[in-house]
Amino acid sequence: MSKTQVRDEDAADKAARILDLEFDRPRSLTALSLEVGLSPTQLSRAFHSRHGVTIPGYVRRLRTTLASHLLSTTDMMIGEIGLAVGYHSMSAFVRGFTRESGRTPSTFRAEARTQTAADRQATLAGDALPAIA
Repeated sequence: MSKTQVRDEDAADKAARILDLEFDRPRSLTALSLEVGLSPTQLSRAFHSRHGVTIPGYVRRLRTTLASHLLSTTDMMIGEIGLAVGYHSMSAFVRGFTRESGRTPSTFRAEARTQTAADRQATLAGDALPAIA
């Protein structure tokens, strides 16, 4: 592997670490590229090559993962969740979440709650004492 390839991979990994910690804050490609020492074009190429996804796709995936957890485990309003994971508006959150997960946040929440209720019922049924003959 060439020195350039190593440099690019290191920069892509550094960018991913930054995004992992700060995905909820708006960040331009230019600002991120300055932080890791590559041009925006070099960083975009290196990041996609190293992580198999574009930088915006990576951020969307991080946000969707956290939003999925919050939708499943809290009673926070959907708009609040969108803001908490870094979206600037409800419509941007719905668009990003739907693009990444294939479902709207409200559909995801309803399915998660249905699944949780079914899991509780199955657990209760499994914990029932056997009948005495």
